[in-house]
Amino acid sequence: LYSVKLPLGGGRSLRLKSILGVKNALIGLCWAGLILVGADTLTDPIVQALFALAAFQVCVGSALRDISDMEQDALDGVRTLPVALGVPRTLGILWVGNGLSLLAFAALAGWQWVLLTGVLTFCWRGLTLVQVQRAQPHGPALSRWTQPMNLLTCSVLALSQGLLWIF
Repeated sequence: LYSVKLPLGGGRSLRLKSILGVKNALIGLCWAGLILVGADTLTDPIVQALFALAAFQVCVGSALRDISDMEQDALDGVRTLPVALGVPRTLGILWVGNGLSLLAFAALAGWQWVLLTGVLTFCWRGLTLVQVQRAQPHGPALSRWTQPMNLLTCSVLALSQGLLWIF
């Protein structure tokens, strides 16, 4: 949906994808919204905390994936964070987003949840950010850390939740 051209009149159009950061925020909110649908409640503090954590983490992961696509995005006129700000500034913003995910989760969840789910997810995302920063442009490590290793963040989050509910 964020790629669809919305007519503005006068032959002009707008794509949400072209507005800096909007695509990433929408992806984060939509994927995190699945937690609310699956939980069938909006009032449980743990559900709210998981929604916040997932929304921030998926938003960060979406922007991280844009790093490996930035040349094509620039050619297509798509203003992603890496295209508009460069990779170093984008990574700085993603570190802030990673930290905000932990703070939001901690504020809503309680310490037993934060110590495993929040910290483990924060640390995994931190590892992906460091590895992307170290990777050579166009190298296999960049693709590995912006694609499959990036996606593993959701698995880390889910695994930590499973462990907490088992024990």
